[in-house]
Amino acid sequence: MEKTDRFLLGLPKRDPIIFKEESFQPIDLGRNFFLAKTNLLVNSLYDEDRRMADHETSFWRWKEKGYKCFYYNKIRGEYRLNRPAEYDKMRSRFTQCKQSMMLKYGLKYWVSYSPELVKFWELGRR
Repeated sequence: MEKTDRFLLGLPKRDPIIFKEESFQPIDLGRNFFLAKTNLLVNSLYDEDRRMADHETSFWRWKEKGYKCFYYNKIRGEYRLNRPAEYDKMRSRFTQCKQSMMLKYGLKYWVSYSPELVKFWELGRR
């Protein structure tokens, strides 16, 4: 992930780390689901005034602090759609929260995905 006038996400460029015969791919951003040590979360400054659009900025701050993030394909989460009215109300503020985060981080745009990353995701869905 690079920060220019936006957060730009591309394919991982670092070699995987092998630990106990398992492969862990270093990445800068985990999408929608991640596991973290409690210490990371306790010692991270969280934007309490933001309930949406904070995912990318949290990973950016962790990257700046030198935390490591890895993709491991044997841990998966099951996504279940559960949208109570309270969630929909919170979600309706996404654009406002995103614009606030862009201002805070000096971004002209929010997140862009490289063509290579988009192609990689599309191939994985087949």
